Amino acid sequence: MFTPVETSVGAFLLHQATSVLLFNNGSVLGVSYLLRQLLNAPLKSTLFFFIGMALSFPLLKVSLPELLPTYDPSPSGWQAALGTFGVAALTGWGTKVETQLTFG
Repeated sequence: MFTPVETSVGAFLLHQATSVLLFNNGSVLGVSYLLRQLLNAPLKSTLFFFIGMALSFPLLKVSLPELLPTYDPSPSGWQAALGTFGVAALTGWGTKVETQLTFG
């Protein structure tokens, strides 16, 4: 469980890291940019980034399994599926309406 101090320090460090990246490189921190770059014009560095991300989980599971979080099983069945679909539909509809109101 996170404490307010750990959360505040983590948020501050993340803010500092993203601010430095934006100031030095002119780009924000985000995987969506890297994923688009991987699909459009793959570079070795982008490919190695995703390979490193994929290999980090098995390495962590073998070396330090106590660091991996454990979650309760997610609910399954028709009610959960309908609830998920309903929330997704409302989110998409709200985004569309907000975009139309903002950009005309």
